[in-house]
Amino acid sequence: MTPGDLRALYEQKTGRPWDAEAGVLWLCQNRENFELHYKEPVLSISAHITLSDKASWLSQQHCRVCNPTFPISIISLRIRPGSWQALNAINKSAFKNAIQHRFSSGHTSEVQAGRICLTFLFICSSKRKRRDLDNMAKLLMDSIKGVVMEDDTNVDHLNLMRLTHEGDEEYVSFQISGSRMNDHNNVVYPNLRHSWAGAEPLNIGDFVNPAQPSASVDGLASASLPQARGLRLVYD
Repeated sequence: MTPGDLRALYEQKTGRPWDAEAGVLWLCQNRENFELHYKEPVLSISAHITLSDKASWLSQQHCRVCNPTFPISIISLRIRPGSWQALNAINKSAFKNAIQHRFSSGHTSEVQAGRICLTFLFICSSKRKRRDLDNMAKLLMDSIKGVVMEDDTNVDHLNLMRLTHEGDEEYVSFQISGSRMNDHNNVVYPNLRHSWAGAEPLNIGDFVNPAQPSASVDGLASASLPQARGLRLVYD
């Protein structure tokens, strides 16, 4: 059923024209009677012949969250994954330069505009010290910014995977596509209706520790932090 179908059903069952407040309440009360879920065939695999086959299969997984738009690009980079936290500024720059070289003449790729769905697969050797997955992603995301996507603020969905093996070779594979997750075309009432069941809102200004004057919270000057307790912070 589509949102239009649900609005029409409300009008048919109640004999009243669609009204957002009354309609949403009625739909919530009767949701068990609607066929809102559907089945789709999903191609799976029972065994892989080599680890390369498994890596290839993982890198090609369709995102069922974003229902991605074309083009969908799957790109492998023959570079050892690095950690944003572990590398110094010189090596971070070198990593980014290597990525830009990969996409130079002969290896061009279209820059993805708009909202983005991004999947990173890191092939890692168990012989190396284990690196934080989020820091490996941060380094790679910063390095492909302006190369295959306009800006990392456009990423709505980020999926991270690490495949570990006992050999020496390491590389990175990623899939990038447009994301429809924030289109909201499949939502009858595109506004939040959340009760929170009495949970209290958490304002980080209430948890600033005056004993740590060197800390900062979203741009608040460290000198003003002891007075920040109880303030409601405004985020960009």
